[in-house]
Amino acid sequence: MFLVAAILVRCSPPNSSDLNRMFRVDRQDLEFVVGYLMESPHNRVSIRDTDFTGLGMHFNESIYFLALEPERTTREISCLDTSEAVSRLFSRGYRSIVFDREEGVDFLRWSNIREVRGIVYIGDGYRGQSLDFLLPFLIEIEPLDHHGWYFYVENFHEWRRLGRPAGLPGFTGQ
Repeated sequence: MFLVAAILVRCSPPNSSDLNRMFRVDRQDLEFVVGYLMESPHNRVSIRDTDFTGLGMHFNESIYFLALEPERTTREISCLDTSEAVSRLFSRGYRSIVFDREEGVDFLRWSNIREVRGIVYIGDGYRGQSLDFLLPFLIEIEPLDHHGWYFYVENFHEWRRLGRPAGLPGFTGQ
Protein backbone atom coordinates (compact mmCIF):
# COMPACT_ATOMS: atom_id res chain seq x y z
CA MET A 1 0.00 0.00 0.00
CA PHE A 2 2.77 2.45 0.94
CA LEU A 3 4.72 1.60 -2.25
CA VAL A 4 1.67 2.33 -4.43
CA ALA A 5 1.12 5.66 -2.67
CA ALA A 6 4.80 6.59 -3.12
CA ILE A 7 4.67 5.77 -6.84
CA LEU A 8 1.48 7.81 -7.32
CA VAL A 9 2.99 10.80 -5.52
CA ARG A 10 6.16 10.57 -7.60
CA CYS A 11 4.20 10.35 -10.87
CA SER A 12 1.71 13.08 -10.07
CA PRO A 13 2.32 16.40 -11.81
CA PRO A 14 3.84 19.20 -9.75
CA ASN A 15 1.56 22.16 -9.09
CA SER A 16 2.58 25.81 -8.82
CA SER A 17 3.40 25.42 -5.09
CA ASP A 18 5.65 22.44 -5.82
CA LEU A 19 7.47 24.28 -8.59
CA ASN A 20 7.78 27.41 -6.46
CA ARG A 21 9.48 25.30 -3.80
CA MET A 22 11.77 23.73 -6.45
CA PHE A 23 12.52 27.19 -7.83
CA ARG A 24 13.67 28.44 -4.42
CA VAL A 25 16.05 25.47 -4.11
CA ASP A 26 17.34 25.71 -7.71
CA ARG A 27 17.24 29.48 -8.19
CA GLN A 28 21.00 30.07 -8.23
CA ASP A 29 21.61 27.41 -10.91
CA LEU A 30 18.57 28.50 -12.93
CA GLU A 31 19.72 32.14 -12.95
CA PHE A 32 23.30 31.13 -13.78
CA VAL A 33 22.12 29.15 -16.84
CA VAL A 34 19.87 32.04 -17.97
CA GLY A 35 22.83 34.42 -17.75
CA TYR A 36 25.02 32.07 -19.80
CA LEU A 37 22.38 31.68 -22.51
CA MET A 38 21.65 35.42 -22.67
CA GLU A 39 25.36 36.06 -23.25
CA SER A 40 25.68 33.38 -25.95
CA PRO A 41 25.72 34.44 -29.60
CA HIS A 42 22.83 32.07 -30.39
CA ASN A 43 19.18 33.05 -30.80
CA ARG A 44 17.78 29.61 -29.94
CA VAL A 45 19.38 26.80 -27.97
CA SER A 46 18.21 23.40 -26.71
CA ILE A 47 19.94 21.55 -23.85
CA ARG A 48 18.66 18.05 -23.05
CA ASP A 49 19.33 15.40 -20.43
CA THR A 50 19.46 12.68 -23.10
CA ASP A 51 21.33 12.29 -26.36
CA PHE A 52 20.37 14.42 -29.33
CA THR A 53 18.42 12.22 -31.73
CA GLY A 54 20.70 10.98 -34.46
CA LEU A 55 23.74 12.84 -33.16
CA GLY A 56 24.86 10.29 -30.57
CA MET A 57 25.75 12.94 -28.01
CA HIS A 58 25.43 11.94 -24.38
CA PHE A 59 25.80 13.90 -21.17
CA ASN A 60 27.99 11.44 -19.31
CA GLU A 61 31.21 13.48 -19.48
CA SER A 62 30.33 16.87 -20.96
CA ILE A 63 27.19 18.90 -21.34
CA TYR A 64 26.34 19.71 -24.93
CA PHE A 65 23.87 22.12 -26.37
CA LEU A 66 22.26 22.22 -29.77
CA ALA A 67 22.20 25.74 -31.19
CA LEU A 68 19.13 26.01 -33.40
CA GLU A 69 19.65 29.53 -34.78
CA PRO A 70 21.30 31.34 -36.51
CA GLU A 71 22.82 28.03 -37.63
CA ARG A 72 22.28 24.48 -36.43
CA THR A 73 25.40 23.38 -34.55
CA THR A 74 26.20 21.17 -31.61
CA ARG A 75 28.79 22.35 -29.10
CA GLU A 76 30.12 21.50 -25.72
CA ILE A 77 29.28 24.05 -23.04
CA SER A 78 32.69 25.61 -22.59
CA CYS A 79 32.05 27.24 -19.21
CA LEU A 80 32.68 24.65 -16.49
CA ASP A 81 30.47 26.49 -13.97
CA THR A 82 27.54 26.48 -16.41
CA SER A 83 28.10 22.83 -17.27
CA GLU A 84 28.04 21.97 -13.56
CA ALA A 85 24.89 24.06 -12.99
CA VAL A 86 23.13 22.24 -15.85
CA SER A 87 24.29 18.87 -14.47
CA ARG A 88 22.89 19.72 -11.04
CA LEU A 89 19.55 20.77 -12.56
CA PHE A 90 19.33 17.54 -14.56
CA SER A 91 20.25 15.49 -11.48
CA ARG A 92 17.36 17.19 -9.65
CA GLY A 93 14.84 16.15 -12.31
CA TYR A 94 14.87 18.84 -14.99
CA ARG A 95 14.63 17.29 -18.44
CA SER A 96 15.45 20.04 -20.88
CA ILE A 97 16.33 23.70 -21.18
CA VAL A 98 15.17 25.66 -24.22
CA PHE A 99 16.27 29.23 -24.89
CA ASP A 100 14.74 31.73 -27.30
CA ARG A 101 16.33 35.19 -27.25
CA GLU A 102 12.98 36.92 -27.86
CA GLU A 103 10.85 34.83 -25.48
CA GLY A 104 12.97 33.54 -22.60
CA VAL A 105 14.20 30.25 -21.14
CA ASP A 106 12.03 27.16 -20.51
CA PHE A 107 13.13 24.66 -17.85
CA LEU A 108 10.99 21.54 -18.41
CA ARG A 109 10.49 19.77 -15.09
CA TRP A 110 7.76 17.17 -15.61
CA SER A 111 5.93 15.58 -18.53
CA ASN A 112 3.74 12.69 -19.52
CA ILE A 113 2.10 11.78 -22.81
CA ARG A 114 -0.49 14.60 -22.49
CA GLU A 115 1.03 17.37 -20.44
CA VAL A 116 4.22 19.32 -19.76
CA ARG A 117 5.00 21.40 -16.66
CA GLY A 118 7.96 23.51 -15.76
CA ILE A 119 9.47 26.84 -14.96
CA VAL A 120 9.96 29.58 -17.53
CA TYR A 121 12.02 32.74 -17.28
CA ILE A 122 10.58 35.64 -19.25
CA GLY A 123 12.94 38.59 -19.20
CA ASP A 124 12.11 42.27 -18.98
CA GLY A 125 12.70 42.63 -22.73
CA TYR A 126 9.76 40.38 -23.61
CA ARG A 127 6.84 42.36 -25.02
CA GLY A 128 4.87 39.75 -26.96
CA GLN A 129 1.48 38.30 -26.21
CA SER A 130 2.34 34.68 -26.75
CA LEU A 131 5.21 32.30 -26.25
CA ASP A 132 4.94 30.60 -29.64
CA PHE A 133 8.37 28.99 -29.71
CA LEU A 134 8.92 28.08 -26.07
CA LEU A 135 5.39 27.12 -25.02
CA PRO A 136 3.11 26.73 -28.05
CA PHE A 137 0.34 24.85 -26.18
CA LEU A 138 0.28 26.96 -23.03
CA ILE A 139 -2.92 26.61 -20.99
CA GLU A 140 -1.80 27.94 -17.61
CA ILE A 141 0.88 30.33 -16.39
CA GLU A 142 1.36 31.75 -12.88
CA PRO A 143 4.11 33.97 -11.44
CA LEU A 144 6.57 32.44 -9.00
CA ASP A 145 8.05 34.27 -6.01
CA HIS A 146 10.66 36.11 -8.08
CA HIS A 147 10.10 38.67 -10.86
CA GLY A 148 10.30 37.21 -14.37
CA TRP A 149 9.85 33.57 -13.31
CA TYR A 150 6.66 31.56 -13.93
CA PHE A 151 5.14 28.13 -13.44
CA TYR A 152 3.51 26.83 -16.63
CA VAL A 153 1.37 23.99 -17.94
CA GLU A 154 1.18 22.93 -21.58
CA ASN A 155 -1.41 20.46 -22.82
CA PHE A 156 -2.16 20.16 -26.54
CA HIS A 157 -5.54 18.46 -26.12
CA GLU A 158 -6.79 20.99 -23.58
CA TRP A 159 -5.37 23.88 -25.65
CA ARG A 160 -7.18 22.56 -28.73
CA ARG A 161 -10.42 21.99 -26.81
CA LEU A 162 -10.31 25.57 -25.56
CA GLY A 163 -9.61 26.83 -29.09
CA ARG A 164 -6.75 29.01 -27.91
CA PRO A 165 -4.08 30.39 -30.17
CA ALA A 166 -0.47 29.67 -29.20
CA GLY A 167 0.20 31.18 -25.80
CA LEU A 168 -2.24 33.08 -23.63
CA PRO A 169 -3.85 36.18 -25.13
CA GLY A 170 -3.05 39.28 -23.15
CA PHE A 171 -0.04 37.82 -21.36
CA THR A 172 2.69 40.46 -21.40
CA GLY A 173 5.28 38.92 -19.10
CA GLN A 174 4.86 41.70 -16.53
